[in-house]
Amino acid sequence: MPRMSDRTIRIRSIPQHNGDKAFADYTQRLTSTLAKKPSIFSRSSRPLTELSTSTSLARQNDESVGIISFPSKQLKEKALEDRESGWVLDDKFDGMTVLHSHEDPELDVCAVHGLGGCQFRV
Repeated sequence: MPRMSDRTIRIRSIPQHNGDKAFADYTQRLTSTLAKKPSIFSRSSRPLTELSTSTSLARQNDESVGIISFPSKQLKEKALEDRESGWVLDDKFDGMTVLHSHEDPELDVCAVHGLGGCQFRV
């Protein structure tokens, strides 16, 4: 059974010809859409313009796969509702997830978490 991540989504079907730029633009649009502006009753004096996220884009099984980790489960759930890109978004991780790849690798590094662990918090 695939493990559901509590704060991370996987994005597939990213076009290969401009994947880096398309993924960066998508991440920027998504995080700025999800960022809340404080109300007049908010204690914060500065607006939240960008969320603190971790991202990666790598080749996996002949397609570009992006990963975005959000600061909370609620923001991840909102992100999963986004359908504007036409890309496939999910939070079910089964097997190996490539976080970084190089065109001409000299070395492979594989990190394995323990039972009950999470691949993104190791």
